[in-house]
Amino acid sequence: MKVTYHATKRFLQRVLKKEHWSRQEFRQIKQQLEEMFMCVVPGSYARPFALPQYKGYVVVHQDNTVITILEKDREYRKRIKRNA
Repeated sequence: MKVTYHATKRFLQRVLKKEHWSRQEFRQIKQQLEEMFMCVVPGSYARPFALPQYKGYVVVHQDNTVITILEKDREYRKRIKRNA
């Protein structure tokens, strides 16, 4: 799975509790996340699943790309497209 810039930023902020980081550290974290998700095969199209190795966090993905990382207690609502 690919990991977006946004997902890496949220991982640093929410999971590692960091507010400031260097470019090198950001690239290393992104690479680690991509290695972590290399063997993950999601079961559905855009449903959140648990973040491996970190309890209390879920991963939101779509089209084989990690979009963001949320806290498990936080409510997740899927956007519904409505035809006007």
